[in-house]
Amino acid sequence: MSMKIYINCKSKAQLNRDLANGAEPMGYNYSMFGGGGWYNLHDCPAGTVIALYTRKIDGNPYATSWGTWNPTKNQI
Repeated sequence: MSMKIYINCKSKAQLNRDLANGAEPMGYNYSMFGGGGWYNLHDCPAGTVIALYTRKIDGNPYATSWGTWNPTKNQI
């Protein structure tokens, strides 16, 4: 079963540029069923769903873009 993490970033293109420049983005898994907490994107398995957000509503991230982590290509 794959997990989903939320990363504060403007767009997939920006995140991919950051990754190409050596960034180590952190994302939060809000799961109530176990596995919740902070994760370094590079430690996540292939296929992890990435939800990108720039703002929160009522304390919850409001995702505006989604992607899937591909560690082989080092991109979303």
